[in-house]
Amino acid sequence: SNAVRTSSNSWQFSARATLSPAQGIKFPIFGKLQSTLTFNLSISQKYTKSENNQVQTGEWSTTSERTDFTVMPRISYSFSSNINGGLQARWQDSNDKTRYQKSHVRELGIWVEIRF
Repeated sequence: SNAVRTSSNSWQFSARATLSPAQGIKFPIFGKLQSTLTFNLSISQKYTKSENNQVQTGEWSTTSERTDFTVMPRISYSFSSNINGGLQARWQDSNDKTRYQKSHVRELGIWVEIRF
């Protein structure tokens, strides 16, 4: 018979900052608009490893071993309730050590919302 064991560890860091000028920002056409700028940052890493044990030999052999590292910043802004927008990104590196495969994800998104 076989025995199976899986181990994993992970960590995550998150931070958030918001800036909002009390006086607002003056625009020539629109006048004074209240604005808010929010910055979020998330960084995480995950490691997992699975092993099998043959009872006859008593030795553990690795069946899978993987690491994932991700950085995700997000910036959003709003000028009054009518104009909102933002930027979000993802930087992810994965390494599957048992299959000798590495993958990289680079993602960037920009969005704007204007309400009339």
